[in-house]
Amino acid sequence: MNKLLHTNIVFDVNNAEQYDGNLLRCLNRSKSIKINIDLKKIALSKLEEKYNSKDGKATREYYMGILISLSDEAGYHLQEDITVWEFCERIRRYKKAAETLKNKKNG
Repeated sequence: MNKLLHTNIVFDVNNAEQYDGNLLRCLNRSKSIKINIDLKKIALSKLEEKYNSKDGKATREYYMGILISLSDEAGYHLQEDITVWEFCERIRRYKKAAETLKNKKNG
């Protein structure tokens, strides 16, 4: 469980109260991870919807939306004057991180 949830909780079966409390902590942690994944899926579907509504043509707003999402994920503001290579590299790394998270979740 610690590996899946990236925690370091000691599960002592001899102390039933502590054991149950730790299981509850793990359950709550898994719920927060699920909520985070759901929010990211919603954001992705909104971006896809925005992109598909423009007859398949990428607009400045589409790319700015992706840049904002990348900024949110990075935890700091990304400037719009980044190079195309840097933009694509950040997308590639984001997809790789998402895939790694998905694989860890599925065990």
